[in-house]
Amino acid sequence: MNQRIAWVLKIALAGLLAAAAPAQAENLQCRHLPQLFDLYMRAHYSVKALTEEVQNRTIEQFIQAMDPSKALFLDEEVVRLKKTLPVVFKTMKLGSCDPLEEAYRLVIARAKEDEAQAKRFLDEKYKLDESVELTLDPEKRGYPKTMEERSEMLKKLIHFQISNYLLTDMKLPDARKQLIHKYELVVRRLVDKKDTDLTVSFAESFARALDPHSGFLSAESLEDFQIQMRLSLEGIGASLSTQDGF
Repeated sequence: MNQRIAWVLKIALAGLLAAAAPAQAENLQCRHLPQLFDLYMRAHYSVKALTEEVQNRTIEQFIQAMDPSKALFLDEEVVRLKKTLPVVFKTMKLGSCDPLEEAYRLVIARAKEDEAQAKRFLDEKYKLDESVELTLDPEKRGYPKTMEERSEMLKKLIHFQISNYLLTDMKLPDARKQLIHKYELVVRRLVDKKDTDLTVSFAESFARALDPHSGFLSAESLEDFQIQMRLSLEGIGASLSTQDGF
């Protein structure tokens, strides 16, 4: 069994390195995805075809990556995206990932809405409501059903974020300014994101859809991985991620 696993890993590594050569030279492009996905399936121990189930799992992973906090998309929009996004498996063969870009434009639009609402809500009359209750776990909270529900959830989230700033002995005016700046930075980061980043995100989603132990390393992630493997960077074994703005 160990020899079999080692053989599969060697084949997978060889295939992925072969695919990485042109991708790294030009950065990962949409037109590289069919070849990359084919290499994954040739090396995978059980998934050998791009079935409808694999496609649907990939789309679910991609949506989760776009909105991990379940605070941007509405429930009905998620249902629609699950129906429309699978077409990208056909368009990518022609070098087009336009369906992914359409979904990402919705993410940017919602982030801009959040920024605008935060600026209106956090005016000089703002007062912290300590009675607000917020379910932090996105899985328990679910996607909002309406825009009104999403707006109310954002207000609760803002109260929660402000309370965390105040717990650090920050004054309310400074907390308001800091939080507004955070929402501005989120929009700026999303707008500045490159098409390559979106393609990488979809490749990562595909890898996660295969099984819990598969993944995709972009050129930057691979460099970080190699640094860790060479033990040339000291640390405590922790990594940072964001959720609900933290």
